[in-house]
Amino acid sequence: MKGERGGYFPTIDAVVDYRILGRFNNYDDFFNKFVRNNVSAGVRISIPIFSAKTSAAVALARSEFSAAEQELKLKRTALEMGVRRQARSARELDAAREVARLELQLARDTLSNLQAQFTEGRASLRDLEKARLEESDKWMAFLDADFARQQAQLELYRSTGQLARLFP
Repeated sequence: MKGERGGYFPTIDAVVDYRILGRFNNYDDFFNKFVRNNVSAGVRISIPIFSAKTSAAVALARSEFSAAEQELKLKRTALEMGVRRQARSARELDAAREVARLELQLARDTLSNLQAQFTEGRASLRDLEKARLEESDKWMAFLDADFARQQAQLELYRSTGQLARLFP
């Protein structure tokens, strides 16, 4: 836009032209003073009084600049929304990991209680094995939740540019 606005100001050009003229054109017969090596020098000054082309170019540049600003604003907003969504997802997955950890702890406590009851003879082997399977399932759920949380955090770090700082 600044470049297009420069069209409103006067311009000065220095011009130098060098020619070697041939004798086969019979220039020496037609001109009183013929010089084979010809040099012309001059200055061209251009003062725009009314330039519709410059006004149109400035208006076009201004509209393109405004469109670029709007596009930048939209992209910035979309990026901000994406980062907020990823941060919320990371917090939710962190909470889900904590729930899975607590369920695993409960399953472990239940298993230890059933083992104690089994040694006393008050629980069956079937109940004990069922508790072990449940504890194993809770352990797998905890590992899955932890993996999902780590993936979400890495994606958030990548989006915000912090991943490059973590691994220089």
